[in-house]
Amino acid sequence: MEVILENEEVQGGGHSLEDLEDVKQDLFQDEFDRNSDYGSNDKLGTVLPRLVPPENMLFPDMFQTGSLLFYERFKTYQDYMLADCKPSEVREFTAEYLEKVLEPTGWQAVWRTDVFEVVVEVLDVDYSSLKAVVKLCLPFLCESRVSEFTQENISELLLVKEGRVPLLELYVVFDDSGEFDQTALAMEHLRFFYQNIWRPWDEEDEDDFDYFVRCAEPRLRLGGKVVHVVSKPMSISTLQCLTLDRLQPESENGEFEIEFHNDPLAAVNACYEGDLVIICPGHYVVHGLFSITDSIELEGYGLPDDIIIEKRGKGDYFVDCTGAHIKISNVKFVQHDAVEGIDFIDEVCEIPKITMENNVIHNNEGYAVVLVKPAALVTEQKSSTEGIQSDKDIIEHVDKIDVVQTDEPMAIVVPENEKCETSEEVEGNHAIANELVANSKSKRQIQKKRLSALGITKADDENLTSQEMFVSIIGNQFKRNGKGSFGTFLF
Repeated sequence: MEVILENEEVQGGGHSLEDLEDVKQDLFQDEFDRNSDYGSNDKLGTVLPRLVPPENMLFPDMFQTGSLLFYERFKTYQDYMLADCKPSEVREFTAEYLEKVLEPTGWQAVWRTDVFEVVVEVLDVDYSSLKAVVKLCLPFLCESRVSEFTQENISELLLVKEGRVPLLELYVVFDDSGEFDQTALAMEHLRFFYQNIWRPWDEEDEDDFDYFVRCAEPRLRLGGKVVHVVSKPMSISTLQCLTLDRLQPESENGEFEIEFHNDPLAAVNACYEGDLVIICPGHYVVHGLFSITDSIELEGYGLPDDIIIEKRGKGDYFVDCTGAHIKISNVKFVQHDAVEGIDFIDEVCEIPKITMENNVIHNNEGYAVVLVKPAALVTEQKSSTEGIQSDKDIIEHVDKIDVVQTDEPMAIVVPENEKCETSEEVEGNHAIANELVANSKSKRQIQKKRLSALGITKADDENLTSQEMFVSIIGNQFKRNGKGSFGTFLF
């Protein structure tokens, strides 16, 4: 994203853009240093927050490192810790990383196990084994979860272990000098990696691939949502409105990383499961196919006539959707030389959740929206749904259909204020929703049939197939599409 600042002197100060860049560098220098695991330690004082223990504990404060952003973890694993290592090289690369950033001695930590916590001092670090040699700190501070542990008990335990404890069990005690910031961050990255990314069977896999790309990055992204903001040059006021309207409310669900793009196609290609793409007002020209393979949301920030995505170049489709749960809203899709508009590829076994609201889909040679599904699935659907109430008897709504789980095969909740709407656009929305709902219902029956064939009990059957079915198709406009608003293809 580019933020525009008028190329003129600031009123009352006579400062140029070069001056503003210098000020910006000074303002954000702390953040730059914090995001680098190889940042300088010449700055006086820590840049990390402290974590104060509960009032009933006599323990010292510790570094607060558990709330690192996705980008901070991603950058460390990609650039410093794992790089391009193979699975069999993970331990070696990790040890080399720790040797560069982890102080070998002179720092205190809380040794935390399943049954006790005790304050220790680190005397040495064995990087290759991921262990540290420690001794008890005086005065003796210990908290027990099971029974009372005395200083003698812990000393005997350390004697048996030859003073060596796993680095993963050490939490760095707070120090405001800044000397141990990198140590605290390194311990956090190490612990997060082995608790959330590494799998015991990783070394048993083939050893001819980049471990970060194949394993670490996808697993890391599962744990952290990313919001992708697409925009043309943006004014400060627009950025402020976007923050208040969308980004700040989104943060109430937890921390997330923001990535900025000037191309909506690049933003979608950078998405993983659960990500959100917000497209700011503008006319965007793309020359490729949108391929949405994960469950993501694609949302225009404003009215669809203000968020235009125009496709140029030959191609069969504009947007291919294979993700299970997809939402597309407030976007105008205009294309040239493409046959179909938005394709929902029905290959996933789970029951989908699809939302299309307030979009404008124009100028397709074929259909605006297409449901593509295997011919074999259709055959199985027919045999699995014999005797079930027909779709026409079930579906009453002509604009918005919310499908919820009940004791019946399917139930439709119809907003009262929309029942009487009739128009070409409404009929198009109805056709799409009709087919998607019927397809979801058929899938549920197929699941039950398969579970029954496996001898699964009725209770287990209900647990496995009780996921909520939801289809919302509302307010979309379909114009100048050669074959109409909706079609179904078999393959």
